[in-house]
Amino acid sequence: MASIARVDLDGKPIKPMILVEPSLCAAVAIDFATLSPCRLHGNNIQTLSSLFTMASTCDGSTEAAELLKVCWLEVRGKLKTTELSPGIRYEVVFVVKLQAKAYGWDVPVNLKLTVPHASENRWSKVNLTDKAREKWIEIPVGDFIASPKKPGDVEFSLYEYDGRWKSGLVIKGVVVRPKY
Repeated sequence: MASIARVDLDGKPIKPMILVEPSLCAAVAIDFATLSPCRLHGNNIQTLSSLFTMASTCDGSTEAAELLKVCWLEVRGKLKTTELSPGIRYEVVFVVKLQAKAYGWDVPVNLKLTVPHASENRWSKVNLTDKAREKWIEIPVGDFIASPKKPGDVEFSLYEYDGRWKSGLVIKGVVVRPKY
């Protein structure tokens, strides 16, 4: 296992991300603290603590963040392809759940995956109202092959800019793992 130091948007150190490399295929678990959540309102970008409440997951292994109340949501992150095993196809998934009291998710959320040197970005949509509540689910963002000849950042995001108020989405993190 290898540990990679991360800093938040203010340059402060945060807990490390752990890379697990079974048989040369990296599986990367990115916890919520390494993502960049923001709400845009005019020229104001609110801080993480004003938008989310942090709580430990039921097994205590990691923190998750519950969305308090926003009308625009964007959660994004990135990972260097050089941190992955070359030539392997990876999939990116957000790990989330909707609380029983969640509201405002009747409009699909958008997912975006940007791969280094790809000719176009990959977009998809998912309707969270179709998903079970109070259970962790995986929302696929897309897949890619880690190319040693085209290193760079893989960027991923989950966003919804409809303008309707929404609450109750809990984000545990993002998983980047080999796709078999």
